[in-house]
Amino acid sequence: MSQGLITLLIGVCIYLWYSRFKYVARWRKGVTTVRDCAFDLAELDLPPGWRPGKELNESAGIEAVDLRHSRYAMVISESRDDFEASLDLVTYAVGVRDSLTSGLGQLVITGPEHLKIDGCDAVQFEIEGVHEATRTRIRYLFTVVMGRRALHQIVGWSPRSAYSRKVFAEMLRGFRERPGPAAQPFTSESQAAVTNRPRAIGFRAVSSETNSSRESSS
Repeated sequence: MSQGLITLLIGVCIYLWYSRFKYVARWRKGVTTVRDCAFDLAELDLPPGWRPGKELNESAGIEAVDLRHSRYAMVISESRDDFEASLDLVTYAVGVRDSLTSGLGQLVITGPEHLKIDGCDAVQFEIEGVHEATRTRIRYLFTVVMGRRALHQIVGWSPRSAYSRKVFAEMLRGFRERPGPAAQPFTSESQAAVTNRPRAIGFRAVSSETNSSRESSS
């Protein structure tokens, strides 16, 4: 075989390998970051083992699942245009936390812990309770971020045996508010243009049933 033909074959092999590598890299990048497509307010980089989810909550702009470990996460973002400028972060967080836990018994709540997420003020609660409908014991890492554009509720949860605060904290490091014009919260004297987006954040029954069924099969 001539030297020229050998060189040509090596070149073809390198080209095919590189083309395939670029495709795989592009595919991995595409499924790593999940964006709030409805309102374009937030995005989330998923840790290894996670993938985009669906039907965890009808108000969630971002949903993610790690089915192997029965772990779930979602982000609900609400524009700050819909709230008074004087809104207190802790007051808001406690209100949505109480909505989250309304279907749980035997509650144990720690927090609020104050921290920074994506450079913004945030408060965080760790919650454990028993889902009254399925009798499943669940743990949550519940974080609320006050961004420039929106209030973001970031919820990670799993059955108690699968819970890992380290895993959910790692996910928080991948959260970002999407760029865009800063919100213009209204004052009590002005008229608010409030959207019809639901604000209660409880879970659909399907998420709890999924948790319960996976525990039973393990």
